[in-house]
Amino acid sequence: DVAPDLTVGYVPGVGDRIPEALETLGVATEIIDDTMLQFGHLERFDTIVVGVRALETRCITCRATRLMSNGKSATPDRLK
Repeated sequence: DVAPDLTVGYVPGVGDRIPEALETLGVATEIIDDTMLQFGHLERFDTIVVGVRALETRCITCRATRLMSNGKSATPDRLK
């Protein structure tokens, strides 16, 4: 079962079809673009899913992912 108020953000890569799969499971998903990744309030998401190809195609995603995996927020000053 999926929690009814689950908030999922998704950082897409090229050709990923993850949002459709999550929607099939009943999970509402919001796409996180580069601007939101830099300036958005990502703490509002319960979970952030990063597309498998996002790390290959988007530099800012690599930096943000590295910061988040170290327990830090991906604030604009840290993404430079």
